[in-house]
Amino acid sequence: RIRLLHGWLVDPQLQETHDAVARFGFNQLMDALIIDATEPTENATTATRAHDSHPPLGPLQVELARSFIEDSPSQLTPHGLS
Repeated sequence: RIRLLHGWLVDPQLQETHDAVARFGFNQLMDALIIDATEPTENATTATRAHDSHPPLGPLQVELARSFIEDSPSQLTPHGLS
């Protein structure tokens, strides 16, 4: 038997980052960031909602999400591996 674990987890002690990122899977988060980068207007809100049931990311959440992606390019995090 092989035990599979998800290693791309946000440390819940990083409250703001956790709140911004934890509700998304990797692909969902990347989609939200791409929408934000390509349509930084009211259309981004509509596009994000149309794509997913999650509310759109605000400016601070976008920055936190980008930092999280940049800090975990392998999709493994210290919290996910612990």
